[in-house]
Amino acid sequence: MRVAWVSVVVAVAGCHVSSTKGDSDGNLATADDLTQFVEPHIGTGGSGWLEGDTFAGATFPLGMVQLSPDTLSNPAGGYDYADTIIKEFSLTHFSGRGCEVYQDIPFMLFVGKVTTSPATNSATYRSAFSHDNEVATAGYYKVFLDGPKVMAELTVTARTGFGRFTYPPSADGAGAGDATLLVDAGGSINGTSASSITVSADQHHVSGSATSVIGCGSQPYTIYFAAEIDQAPTEVGVYDGATLTAGTTSASGKHVGAYFTFDANTTNVVQIKVGISYVSIANAQSNLDAENPGWSFDGIRAAAQAAWNARLHIIEVEGGSEADKSVFYTALYHTLIHPNLFSDTNGEYLGFDNTPHGAPFGHAHYHNITGWDHSRALAQLRALLAPGETSDVLQSLVDDAQQGDGHIPRWEQANADSHGMNGDGGAMVIAEAYALGARDFDAAGALAAIDQGMPKIREHLSDYLALGYVPADLGDGNSAAVTLEYAAADFAIAQFAQALGDDEKFRTYSQRSRNWTDRKS
Repeated sequence: MRVAWVSVVVAVAGCHVSSTKGDSDGNLATADDLTQFVEPHIGTGGSGWLEGDTFAGATFPLGMVQLSPDTLSNPAGGYDYADTIIKEFSLTHFSGRGCEVYQDIPFMLFVGKVTTSPATNSATYRSAFSHDNEVATAGYYKVFLDGPKVMAELTVTARTGFGRFTYPPSADGAGAGDATLLVDAGGSINGTSASSITVSADQHHVSGSATSVIGCGSQPYTIYFAAEIDQAPTEVGVYDGATLTAGTTSASGKHVGAYFTFDANTTNVVQIKVGISYVSIANAQSNLDAENPGWSFDGIRAAAQAAWNARLHIIEVEGGSEADKSVFYTALYHTLIHPNLFSDTNGEYLGFDNTPHGAPFGHAHYHNITGWDHSRALAQLRALLAPGETSDVLQSLVDDAQQGDGHIPRWEQANADSHGMNGDGGAMVIAEAYALGARDFDAAGALAAIDQGMPKIREHLSDYLALGYVPADLGDGNSAAVTLEYAAADFAIAQFAQALGDDEKFRTYSQRSRNWTDRKS
């Protein structure tokens, strides 16, 4: 994946900020560890539209996987700092949005025999935890689960997750030495309409899929996974809803999963590594083979830390307090979580036409492009810091339009537009990022899709064009906001058209951009 870096000079309250340069891979000649200033717990308090809705677990810069604990109150980001119970650890999360989404393919740790289905008896497998026994930093997460007395460690590559679990050598009472790992194919936060799981004959591999719906929307997506376990289990089984079947190695249904039990008196450390894909199980396995071929948890953790350091070093801060640096670098860290890779290591991704496509060599396709949010400031920042990578994000929007119904998505997740929020944020993201240097994409195709696809994304467009505003009785209580959004987008489109030499569109959209006033001239 090509990443272009540029020098920047910005101001941060209480700090002097200088710029630094890196090569095309983001490698920097410095040993300074800026991940020490990243505090992933920032933003994890509470849930809802007025909260941070971030997650505390491990992720990679713009990575496909966000391997993180999910706590009992079901916050949108998956983790609420006030909670004291961890339900599970899942592979996908959305940081900073008030809608519950993803939290796909969760797994959980347990000591004892599995006698009831986790699908219908989830409370049995939850665990209390304490922040005193928890570590969260960029690319790594660790927590001690009080219930099973298991130390869980998580790290990631761009498209894979890696778990290392240290069980007690034995447990008090019944089931002494039974270390159990649960893999829940049907445990997505919004439920699944279909899920499948298969354990290989050697019982070291497990794979499957889950179909759920995107957050704040009804469009379905399917995620595939392929996992490897480093220890031989003493028992395996599957569950399908309330039915638990020991010795069976496959299941398909609305909510299925598998369990693996190990003799912790023989070996009390169990590792699992998981690749995901939105195209196929084969691609999930290929991602795992390409990015995490061995069993070096500490090596993968170090690589994730190095990747974050390379990104954080694009802006180096001098002066200020340690607390100032923590606020700054945690904020920078949060800007580098989304959008996310959607294409696999072989370049394949699932288009808006539900057909696999290939990203050109050296480029990547992205999803989780939230136009309404990104258009405020993130698109501009990322265009300055990484114009080549941001160009790939913009090309992803163009591809989505051309492979779909023609419109630039407003709030893109997986291979669908959830139409989240209002306005025409996708068009604004493209225009703003182009203005600030992200230009290695099909700009002409983008302008054509913005212009021609507008009836598919702008609600009440005919009224807006005829009247200059969206009437109050049609705007679902947001007519003024929608009118302002459309006018702001029209201004951005006008500047984009002018930059591309399309004077007619420049004049048309410039005129429309004044619709927010009480006059149309």
